[in-house]
Amino acid sequence: MSRKNKTYYNFPIQSNDARGVNFRIVFISLLMLICFAVIVIKLAFLQVIDHQYYREKARRNVENRHEIPAKRGTIYDRQGRVLAEDILLYSIAIIKKGIKNERALINALSTNLNISSSTIRQKLHKATNFVYIAHKIPPQIAEKLANIKEPGLLLEKRFLRVYPFKNNGSHFIGFCDVDNKALGGVELQYNSYLKGKSGWSIYQRDALGNQIPDLDYTGEEPIDGFHVKLTIDIDYQIILDNELEEAVVSAAATDGIATLLDPNTGEILAMANYPNFDPNRPNHYSAESLKNRSITDVFEPGSTFKIITLAAALERLQLQIDDDIYFCENGRYRIYNRFVTDYKKFGWLTPRRIFENSSNIGTIKIAEALEKEILYQYVRNFGFGMPSGVDLPGESGGILGSLKNFSKSTHRYMSIGYEVGVTPLQLLNAYAVLANRGKLLVPYIMKSISNQEGRIFQERNPEIVRNVISLETTLVMSDVLQGVVKEGTGKEAFLPGLNIAGKTGTAQLYDAESGKYQSNKHLASFIGFFPTESPQFVLLVMIRQPKGEYYGGLVAAPAFRKMAKRIISLSPEKNLKFAELTGQIADEEHAIELNGDDNVITNIVDLSEKQSKDKNIVKVNLYMENGVKMSHIRMPSLKGLSLKEALSTLAEFNLSASVEGHGIVIKQQPQAGTSVKENQVIKLVCNPS
Repeated sequence: MSRKNKTYYNFPIQSNDARGVNFRIVFISLLMLICFAVIVIKLAFLQVIDHQYYREKARRNVENRHEIPAKRGTIYDRQGRVLAEDILLYSIAIIKKGIKNERALINALSTNLNISSSTIRQKLHKATNFVYIAHKIPPQIAEKLANIKEPGLLLEKRFLRVYPFKNNGSHFIGFCDVDNKALGGVELQYNSYLKGKSGWSIYQRDALGNQIPDLDYTGEEPIDGFHVKLTIDIDYQIILDNELEEAVVSAAATDGIATLLDPNTGEILAMANYPNFDPNRPNHYSAESLKNRSITDVFEPGSTFKIITLAAALERLQLQIDDDIYFCENGRYRIYNRFVTDYKKFGWLTPRRIFENSSNIGTIKIAEALEKEILYQYVRNFGFGMPSGVDLPGESGGILGSLKNFSKSTHRYMSIGYEVGVTPLQLLNAYAVLANRGKLLVPYIMKSISNQEGRIFQERNPEIVRNVISLETTLVMSDVLQGVVKEGTGKEAFLPGLNIAGKTGTAQLYDAESGKYQSNKHLASFIGFFPTESPQFVLLVMIRQPKGEYYGGLVAAPAFRKMAKRIISLSPEKNLKFAELTGQIADEEHAIELNGDDNVITNIVDLSEKQSKDKNIVKVNLYMENGVKMSHIRMPSLKGLSLKEALSTLAEFNLSASVEGHGIVIKQQPQAGTSVKENQVIKLVCNPS
């Protein structure tokens, strides 16, 4: 038997190393494929999707977009005097790569900028390529530098916001930062109108960094901001600022507030806070000192709030101001577990005497006859518990709880100005209701907005919120408040020749941390309006935490009197002068009756009531003595007065003036006390500060 041959097949035997090599080849191939796909996708994004973005980015490498700033609009007072404006200045810089003649450039800069050559050279050597040499350079110097024609020299146009009257009115005007960004007051409230719109232009840069205009882009010219005219009169503002500072300092108080309003329109004529600040350098002051406390601070007003109780009682209780009578508990009255006191032990008082003497107990007795819903309604109708609507940023609405949260004693304490929080402007606006015969108006500070050509774009008119009380009620209240000044707690506000209606207030300050009233910390206030026969002004004065005397009648009322005296001296409607006069004098519309013994003005009457045939009423000029003009006049002191006040005073002496500058009188020639003649020209030198 033959032997079978076996067939053998040689199959390759793969080792582990061979298998690993194959896996790596596949992995690398896959990775390369992924990378290729990523590159393709990236190229698609670069060339198609993001094409425009990268094109612009590449263009910006050789081009520079230059922003041309817009000039911010000017803020004026009601008489057209500048309160805030932009002035054009330049920043001077050097691009080192563009310098052609360094020595000549340094010499030119040193000569025109009054900077030493070594200082400029040192700045250049420390910089990599770009360096600022100087800031706030006036246009006339910048023009000289522009004539150098040095490619490495760069002149940047910048606007600087300046405030000519410095601290006067700083809180309502507001301020801007170094980039002209509005940060408060009117500047912020009307920023959308004031700021304008920046323009732009495109420059190409060559390899040396030189800038060449790009003719493909013509650019856009800036649009300057609109101008804003305010209701403020800077002369009144200066009066309030000066007198408020004196009152706060003399009382060693922490701060003070004074605001002047036209009750017939709601126009804010002046708004002062002390301490104040200089808006030209706001970074030198704390954030707290920059607050406009006239609209942000909320406090319990005390006795100045009693007018709400009186108004409600007159209309809802038919209160008889001189016939009804209330027992004032001899100065101490218990309300549940607390006692209310008066500063004197009053017994029986009529409503008139209650308010003239500011009796807390008498006012509470009247309020107890009112339903709490009625008192609450009048508080709301007078504008409390809600913002007044003034066109200034940061206004508080005050604090007025809902009726459902009233305790048994809330409306009693509210009747004398506690358990309610108000702002100074809210309280002032409530007194304006009495002065304008019953209407609550929206207070406002913007009078008009105009473009660069002077065309009025927007104008504000008086806005009536509601009728609050009747004409008859306002007349009775005005009469009572005149008694406060003549016979009651407001005697220190009395001014001969000017009828003032007002109310004092003295409130203990509440400490939120301890939850208690502080017996040694008070808010002294006086609010009033004048002349009462035809009110043109309503004025509030508040002094916080005075040392020593702290009653509103002793601290705030004297400051009110001084402000009112200076304000009325500027009023063309009355043409009053508080001086030693004898007899009786009159102008075209009003007669001024004088007490011959005391040489003071005692009353103002309408000429329609005293016919001109009355021999005692004669039309003469002021500063006449026994009907004979004085040939020589002793020169008055005008230093410290506003220019308007000084010119008004000189006009009454028949003196004219030559004026240098504007603002406050700092020098006069001839000096005070010198004998001068009528029609003599007096030299006045003024400065805004």
